[in-house]
Amino acid sequence: MTKTITSRKMATSRKMAARLAIVLLSVAILAGLTPHAAEAHHAPVGRSSVTTTWGKATFAAVRDGWAVRVKATAYDLRRDGDAVYVKASVDVTAGLDPDGVVVRNSAGAGTSRTGSIRLRVGDNMGSGQIIRGVKVKLCKSDWGPDTCVEK
Repeated sequence: MTKTITSRKMATSRKMAARLAIVLLSVAILAGLTPHAAEAHHAPVGRSSVTTTWGKATFAAVRDGWAVRVKATAYDLRRDGDAVYVKASVDVTAGLDPDGVVVRNSAGAGTSRTGSIRLRVGDNMGSGQIIRGVKVKLCKSDWGPDTCVEK
């Protein structure tokens, strides 16, 4: 009788050890995949609009791994011959990191154009830096420095 109980305990002990090994292996695999999972993550950052007498912009920003994707529409509201465009930048604690023109509309009054840009956070993202947000500007190509309104 004692021999049977000991065999059962050993069998149960082996099963527990096998289950523990599977759990530990699963955790190790998941830990190795964490950077890849973060890279594929898409989370909303924000959505807003800017309106002036000469133009309007609507935009949405989505976190795309270690980057931010900004999709915007630029509306030209005035017949003045000035093109309107939307410019975006990522605001990190070290300052503004990459920026670029999302969409340019030079088709004239009453028209709109939609575009998107992926802003990858670059060298300014040193140790301890965090993304604070996205800055979006609606600008018009007028005489002298371009006129811009920031949101």
